[in-house]
Amino acid sequence: MEAAGGSEAFANKILLDINNPVDPSNVDYLTKTYDGVSLSEAIAAYSPKAKVVKAFNMCQAKVWH
Repeated sequence: MEAAGGSEAFANKILLDINNPVDPSNVDYLTKTYDGVSLSEAIAAYSPKAKVVKAFNMCQAKVWH
């Protein structure tokens, strides 16, 4: 976040979480990070004044080509 201007850079902005955390050792989708917080919650913690929305994470790669 610091590289992007810090948490204030995203104040009153909408951040899209398009990620699906994946365990590369067995390619299972994880719904939680290791500390029990969802990825969207972790993103929101870095920029508490932003609005984090989970979206587009179910689109297949061919949709984006």
